[in-house]
Amino acid sequence: MLDVQSTDKGRIHPDHSQSAFARRSSFGASAAWIAVLLLAILQLAGCGVTYNTLPLTVDPGSVSFGTVSVGTSQAKTVTLLNPGLTSVTVSGVQVADPAFSIDSAQMQTTIPAGGSATAKVTFAPTEAKSYSSQIVVTSGNQQSTISLSGKGQKKSQPA
Repeated sequence: MLDVQSTDKGRIHPDHSQSAFARRSSFGASAAWIAVLLLAILQLAGCGVTYNTLPLTVDPGSVSFGTVSVGTSQAKTVTLLNPGLTSVTVSGVQVADPAFSIDSAQMQTTIPAGGSATAKVTFAPTEAKSYSSQIVVTSGNQQSTISLSGKGQKKSQPA
């Protein structure tokens, strides 16, 4: 390691080990940066600045129900994940097509930091056709979407 100790002639001696002063100075500088970082975080928290800017993520991001007989239904579970640093409140859930529904009554409305919530999504086709829609979950000023698809099929007639 290169030691930057100087002599009375102003030369640097590369063969000396690092001085105790240099070791203490580098530790002191690291501790000072940590202290500055902690003060900055406390200052942001005290000012009401929102630092949980990550939107909720959805697993899976899309749900395919396949073929379902008209007049029956099929349900699947989706998970909302909060990757942020603070809890998030789900303020709204909207489904565009009435053939799809989400049981938001069973879903917790506040998801803790690093936590998750599950919800049941149901597909109940009313006609024999292909369906495609999405669920929009709103939390604060963020939106997360779940793509949905399924196909309604006429019930088979007994022979």
